[in-house]
Amino acid sequence: MKWKSNDSNEEWLLLGLFSNPLHIKQLSKELSLYSSELLIKFRNYKSHQLHYWRIVGAENDDGEDFLELFEQQDPYPFEYELTEEPNGGQDHIIACSSFTTEHDLIKSVQGYGFDNSGKKVLSSIVLGLQHSYVIVHAAPVLQIQVTDQEPEMLDDDLLFSSLD
Repeated sequence: MKWKSNDSNEEWLLLGLFSNPLHIKQLSKELSLYSSELLIKFRNYKSHQLHYWRIVGAENDDGEDFLELFEQQDPYPFEYELTEEPNGGQDHIIACSSFTTEHDLIKSVQGYGFDNSGKKVLSSIVLGLQHSYVIVHAAPVLQIQVTDQEPEMLDDDLLFSSLD
């Protein structure tokens, strides 16, 4: 997926957000989702290849919250079944709570964070979709916002961006 290294010209679709449990709260037009561990499912637009990000919130010795991001090819640690699709591809049926938007094309990916003793630490991720934004914020319980408003990330430094 290479977004972290800003080296991808491929198009990806956001297929869903998965967790167990996943709590959802609506305020006006904005949704807030809460999770202790989040799995984001992507599909390559051309090859139909599946890809996942597993995201966990953590805290350093100074009490600052950050995100641990793991790129993976399956929906571990959640239970799943592998299925065959009509086009010859494969998919995973994931046995946990989920949230989906339209299968939106991802227009941009940005990671924000801070410097901790010379090491860049990720504190939020912004997925810019065709009609909305999905923002994952670090905390002991992750907060995921789904909004149509472009976010203003004032507290942290831009660590990577697909827009560069």
